[in-house]
Amino acid sequence: MAGLLEVLSRSTRRRYWETFILSLVLANSVVLALYDYTDRDFNTKWSIVLHYLDLGFTVMYVLEAIIRIVAVGFVSHRESYLRSGWHFIDLFIIIVGYLPVAILGFSTPSRPFATTAR
Repeated sequence: MAGLLEVLSRSTRRRYWETFILSLVLANSVVLALYDYTDRDFNTKWSIVLHYLDLGFTVMYVLEAIIRIVAVGFVSHRESYLRSGWHFIDLFIIIVGYLPVAILGFSTPSRPFATTAR
């Protein structure tokens, strides 16, 4: 277990890790720019594809946070996850990203945000 923690700790401090995460943020920004906000019922395939891409990005951000938390700890020491302002913002964005799922429930492919109670 100690070997895994050391590998994760070293990996998350490397340049390629930061480049990968910044590439995710850039790609997510492009997806958000392409979103059709007038199609609230997801009537087009394009809107459904962008919706699932957005969910995929959110999952990737969660995985990144979990890896960093395992690698550096959550809050107990000076270099832990929540002691960094950037990581605190990341966690806030992850929570906000999952609010639609928490409020509206899980989605279906034909109507991604359709709820059972209408």
